[in-house]
Amino acid sequence: MLFLSFRIIISTTNHFHFIDTIIISCLIFLSNNGTINIDGTLQYSTAITNNGTITNNGFLQNVNGRITNNGTINGNGTFANPPPNITTISLPNAAVGIAYSELLAATGYSPRWSATGLPDGLTIDSGGNIAGTPTTAGDFSVAITSTNIFGTHTKTFSLKVIGVVEDPIINPATATFDKYTSSAEYVDVTTEITLNGNTVNSITLGGSMLSSGADYTVNGSTYTFKKEYLAGLSVGAHTFTFYMDNGTELTFTLTVIDSTPPEDETITAPIITAPVVNIPPQTGDSAHLNIWTMLCVMAGVVMFHTVRRMQKK
Repeated sequence: MLFLSFRIIISTTNHFHFIDTIIISCLIFLSNNGTINIDGTLQYSTAITNNGTITNNGFLQNVNGRITNNGTINGNGTFANPPPNITTISLPNAAVGIAYSELLAATGYSPRWSATGLPDGLTIDSGGNIAGTPTTAGDFSVAITSTNIFGTHTKTFSLKVIGVVEDPIINPATATFDKYTSSAEYVDVTTEITLNGNTVNSITLGGSMLSSGADYTVNGSTYTFKKEYLAGLSVGAHTFTFYMDNGTELTFTLTVIDSTPPEDETITAPIITAPVVNIPPQTGDSAHLNIWTMLCVMAGVVMFHTVRRMQKK
């Protein structure tokens, strides 16, 4: 066992390895800029400033002392009366004009919190909650300190505040497509999306997701639906949904028509066999007149029936 009770300052820049019991009295000031490994017992009632690494696999006991931790304290040993250790890993992004709240976490007895470098509109309370509504966009370096009666721990975080993001806009929101291949409207259909900093995650029709490249193409903010894909849709109105990364949805309504003309119909006149009429032989002009009169009557009958049958078709 080693007792240190002198008024001296011990500054480490390399490596200390404690395998026995070390008791550091209140007159000793230990500043660690290197590595301290504890496999025995380190008992202190003084001030320790850690800018390096303390690995405790033994017993590290604080007896009315204090650790200012700007480095790393880890290990599987026992840490009696430890200073705070901030366990929060990162801060989520904030956005201008949107309420923000993030509760920090730390180990140790009853830590109190403070911070420097927070963006305008955000503050931290003593319980470790960062809250408020940011007013300025940018990337901020925030130093957060957790303190209790046994010491402090300061950790620096990056906090990104995103500027005002407007909702995307689609134009046009409607279009018409003709399935008739000779029509002027049998073409690819395009629409333009003003993204305003957003992105399109997916496009669906009737709950089914469209395939980029097969069903549509993207060139910058222009979305083009291929005519080959549209030709397979049924006649009527179809609503496409664009799902954006900010949670908004845009809709595009396509009306599909089919102006394909009906196929040509050839009407074949029916063949009607005129009845055979036996006309007795006659002489003179009256005979000729009677024959022509009979032929005209039969021709009229045939024509009448032909027209009626064509009208019925």
